[in-house]
Amino acid sequence: MGTLITDLDCWYAEKSAVVQPQTMDTTYRQFRHWVDASPFQETSECRSLLVWMLQREPRKASIKMAKVLKSFCSWASTPDVARLKVNPVA
Repeated sequence: MGTLITDLDCWYAEKSAVVQPQTMDTTYRQFRHWVDASPFQETSECRSLLVWMLQREPRKASIKMAKVLKSFCSWASTPDVARLKVNPVA
């Protein structure tokens, strides 16, 4: 398992190959800002990160960031990626 930032960069690179990069850019930048501000920096701490995000304000942004985190964890737990053994936020 790697650090959350390293894994996020891999996830973003893979996603931006499929989705138009400008579509994801703003959301990814905001998500990265939230992750940088969080006390959780390991990929294995995604569940705690989700709880931390949902406790933040503004509420609408925290829900959006939680959805992005769920998407990231889903990607990280797929067998071909295997950054996580199981999806901690499924």
